Amino acid sequence: MANQLEEGRYFCRVNSQEVRLSRNENWMVVLGVTPILFDPGGKEEKVAIEEDRLEGHKLTAFLTLTTKSAPIVVRELRAIGYTGENPAELHRAEGEHDLTDKEAWFTLKWRDSNDGKDPFESWRPETTREAAAPSAVTDEQLAQLNATFGTVFAAGSGETAEVSRSEWTNEL
Repeated sequence: MANQLEEGRYFCRVNSQEVRLSRNENWMVVLGVTPILFDPGGKEEKVAIEEDRLEGHKLTAFLTLTTKSAPIVVRELRAIGYTGENPAELHRAEGEHDLTDKEAWFTLKWRDSNDGKDPFESWRPETTREAAAPSAVTDEQLAQLNATFGTVFAAGSGETAEVSRSEWTNEL
């Protein structure tokens, strides 16, 4: 595409919404978006998007709802400004279920198609990452670590590398 949009962050306005089934029979929230600003990153100023640059683009975010993706989709909808408790009501687009005219940051990535056709646009609402809590390390896991990496670390010193539980947890 001659005027391909760059991958990155775009400040967008939601202009349409619907809930429908995908080809795989999964429910999905489908949002039509209009990019307003592009954030080139770094210290450069954000750039306004000219309307003619949007021609020929599929400006749609597909938020597929599966058991695995549901928590992610909830965070994405909340990032747009969804305050409702029943996402099935998004098909009504009324009151708290109406996302039209909401503005939020979206990320555009180009994906390769599975059928060998041209790459396609993938628009997703931007969310903040949640920090994962540190996991406890068991003695069995430490033994596996020593078995996997111990000989490599020891190769330079001629000694067997051992990591004690206190050394391992103090350095994390």
